[in-house]
Amino acid sequence: MRPPAAAVLRYFPRSFRGLTQRLVKFGATGVLRLWQRITAHDAPDWSAVGPVILAPNHCSFADPVVLQLASKRHLTFLMTQTVYRIWWARWFFQLWRAVPMPDGGHSTEALKAALQALQEGRSVTIFPEGGVSKDGCLQRGHGGVAWLSQRSGVSVIPVALCGTFEFLPRTAHWPRRGRIQVRFGAPLPPASANQSATEYAATVMDAIHALGAPRRAAP
Repeated sequence: MRPPAAAVLRYFPRSFRGLTQRLVKFGATGVLRLWQRITAHDAPDWSAVGPVILAPNHCSFADPVVLQLASKRHLTFLMTQTVYRIWWARWFFQLWRAVPMPDGGHSTEALKAALQALQEGRSVTIFPEGGVSKDGCLQRGHGGVAWLSQRSGVSVIPVALCGTFEFLPRTAHWPRRGRIQVRFGAPLPPASANQSATEYAATVMDAIHALGAPRRAAP
């Protein structure tokens, strides 16, 4: 029997976890700079904002790394169980306090773990599309972002990750050189009680598109 998502998060000693996170971020920044230049636009004033929900587009397996490097605050990511279960990397995901999510969908159990993270003052990243895009274009947003924002009362910041698809598309075996831009949008108010999850998710995806994430051309 698998333990619940919240119980899977094994907490490392706080001092060890914080130091290791900083060392990993420093090392990853140096390695990534061999291929890419990452530029952040309109990033929040992390010293002045409380916990927030970041909602980026998802077109590369490099997206979580890129977003974390562009953010001065530690982010708690919701990630697919397929990746989370990789035995040799699981210790790292637990160190980063990631929350496993069923592939291609959402579970109330995982969302409750993310809600708890927000209540503890952490900022959470959820990819509304639920999976990596095959062509780099936006997909339909799922309702998990609406559920999480409504129950937490926390604002949602749309984020457009531009250039990560060219850097490392899902079918690539090796990264390519180029430039990546991380564009943070204006915070969106939490989903209201009279707004459907589908409508709110569409609003979030529209905001990501407005920041520069491409959409497929209408037939």
